[in-house]
Amino acid sequence: MNLKLGIVMFFLAFLVMPFVAAQTFDISMVEVDGVVAGERGTTEENTVSVERGETAAVEIWFSVSNATTVSNATTVDDVRVKSWIDGYEHGEIEDRTEIFSMEPGVSYRKVLRLDIPEDIELDQEYTLNIEIADSDGEERNRYNLLINEKRHYLNIRDVIFSPGSLEVEAGKMLFASVRLENLGSRKEEDIKVTMKVPELGLSTSTYIDELTNEEDADSDEETSASSDELVLRIPENADGTYDLTIEVEYNRGNTVEKKEYSLTVQGRAIAPEEKAELTISVDKTSQSVKQGEGIVYQISFSNLGKESRVFTLDVSGEEAWARSRVEPQLLTVRADGTGDIFVFLSAEEDAALGSHLFTVAVMSGSQLIEEFNLRADVTKGEDSSAVPTTGGDFSGFRKGLEVGFIVLLIILVILGIILAIRKMGREESEEGSEGGKTYY
Repeated sequence: MNLKLGIVMFFLAFLVMPFVAAQTFDISMVEVDGVVAGERGTTEENTVSVERGETAAVEIWFSVSNATTVSNATTVDDVRVKSWIDGYEHGEIEDRTEIFSMEPGVSYRKVLRLDIPEDIELDQEYTLNIEIADSDGEERNRYNLLINEKRHYLNIRDVIFSPGSLEVEAGKMLFASVRLENLGSRKEEDIKVTMKVPELGLSTSTYIDELTNEEDADSDEETSASSDELVLRIPENADGTYDLTIEVEYNRGNTVEKKEYSLTVQGRAIAPEEKAELTISVDKTSQSVKQGEGIVYQISFSNLGKESRVFTLDVSGEEAWARSRVEPQLLTVRADGTGDIFVFLSAEEDAALGSHLFTVAVMSGSQLIEEFNLRADVTKGEDSSAVPTTGGDFSGFRKGLEVGFIVLLIILVILGIILAIRKMGREESEEGSEGGKTYY
């Protein structure tokens, strides 16, 4: 009896259990770079064109066409959209979304991006595949694809650096050879190839006479070529990582291709004898300054070496009570030469009274050459209502100008007196000579 009851209960449960239909996905439209490749309700197949070397945007509009139960609607989980191109012999051209969920009755749009290889063949047909799938099934559509070549396009196929890596010592040479191939539909002439490191002010260029395209090439013409060797001398004071750019300019300068690299320069340590050839001094290690006024520190350089040196200053520790300015920001001192950099400090009008310390670091590239710990004693400033100021930017120089004007006035008075005495002396001598004349 219990067995019969169990069988009956099983069949009753099966009858009342909601029937789940296998869902399908409805792809309503597909566009490639804004051009319709296929649309629901039409039997006509469009052939869509893309350019090699570009990234094609594939937009898919879709929904769930059957994801309901007898009693209620069901969310579809673990959905993924995938797009790929068949026929490329050197690898896969594909993109896919992350897994997501779909609600019935809702339309969805996903954008996938396909990087069209620069060397993909032009003389064959390609198929664009669109697939929407979950764990229970999939929907796949196929579209015709045509690969076009650009009118003007030179591909930077390879760059060979010497030494073998992009790591070089300061003061050494960096060599590079650039391999180009013409993947466009036109012959290119007078191709300029440049290697440059903008942060170090370095640049060098060479030319490739011409590169023909693949279709028009004959036995005497080349579709690819390597440039002459490009050479850069890395400065002695360089140290750190810099952006290096390979730039190819063609089509009468209207088209430019670029590739960016990271160049690591190992700074050259300063030998003791080399440091002995360099003298760096500061005129004052401590000065007084009133609130709202300014002072100047002079850093002097003497280079007794055989090569020019480049220096910069880094001021720190003054931010809370003063503003700083360095002039010049970069100083080149020639061999057996001297130079000065000035550090201007302007105390804030509300700067705390008392002694303040700050640091001036002397740098050559990213190398610390010397460091000075300086002091400024801030005293109470004048009443701004009684003495007009110019915003606290070195207004103390006004007194110097006044003193200079007074000194100049005194000098002019003295010169006037001397000129007057000289004139009187000349008149007296002339009168004496006239009185001593003899007449016959």
